[in-house]
Amino acid sequence: MTPNISKLENLNLSWNYLISKSSDIKYLLWLQESNRIEILIKNKVFSILANALILEEISKKFDRYDIVDVEDKDRIKALFSKIKLLKVDSTQTTLSRIERIEKLWVKKIKWIESVVSNLRKVKTSEEIELIRKSQEINLKAFEVVLDKIRLWMTEFEIAKLIKIAHLKLWATWESFEPIVAFSDWWSCPHHTNSNERKLVKWDQILFDFWCIYNWYCSDMTRVVFTTKPNPEQKQFYDLLKYTNEECMKFWKIWMEYKKLHQKANQILWENSKFFTHNLWHGIGIDIHETPLWMRDLSTKIEENDVFTIEPGLYFPEKFWFRYENIIVVKNGKLVNILGEIEDKDYALGL
Repeated sequence: MTPNISKLENLNLSWNYLISKSSDIKYLLWLQESNRIEILIKNKVFSILANALILEEISKKFDRYDIVDVEDKDRIKALFSKIKLLKVDSTQTTLSRIERIEKLWVKKIKWIESVVSNLRKVKTSEEIELIRKSQEINLKAFEVVLDKIRLWMTEFEIAKLIKIAHLKLWATWESFEPIVAFSDWWSCPHHTNSNERKLVKWDQILFDFWCIYNWYCSDMTRVVFTTKPNPEQKQFYDLLKYTNEECMKFWKIWMEYKKLHQKANQILWENSKFFTHNLWHGIGIDIHETPLWMRDLSTKIEENDVFTIEPGLYFPEKFWFRYENIIVVKNGKLVNILGEIEDKDYALGL
């Protein structure tokens, strides 16, 4: 992958700015040890602050920038002193560190939303391919696990199978713990897997699962039935698939993201009151990145945007359905990042 720090330079920022968020550093420098690096922009001059263990590697790759050892107290003091206002964009810069910087050198600190997050919104062809590969691994792992599910397994045991399958298929790791939710837990969209509740006949299982491949995340949600779904179950799940498909057809380039949610509500109609989950989120190095629900409602769709569409219906103490795919904007249209895939109804026949 090509480092993207030049994109940040092209913004020609006129204010002093400290970047510490690990995923932003990865994006800008494309270095593994991103949690040991910060970038300071002072008077339009870029300084890369790093741990001594990786200074040599950084110096070779980015020799035209000012490279600073974070343990060099005199250099650090010279960099931060006399800064009247320093903008900081990440809670990953610890509050104690910021308080120390402000106490010793900087007159005022201002917390802002990440400038880099907006740069990351539109993906390169390399990034899109990594996300596609990650999602391909994700889907394969899921289908491998379906053949291993048996009655009386716990949610925790099934989640463990997903994690093992991801690693066997050369995923780097999970973005987060996969969600495996049996029927009676479905009123909680961000469920924590149980090691006590066991799978029984007639249960539904909601899977929300993801992995990381070469730093890039995948994300998919499916509902699986232990037996043939009844007419009501099939009706609601088919409605979500239809909503997903119609949103893709409806959405056009340069349309605001909020119009997609409005379209989903129109399709769900009287059931929209049970649609209480975010419809989309951007995806890339982070599992959730720009565009984000609520914060980016008025953000417009652009070519090579990558995000999820995940309509859901949540009926308290009865059903919980969600259907999620990763979408990429190609030639002004929204398409599944995996292309044309078979849209299965998963019934395990247990």
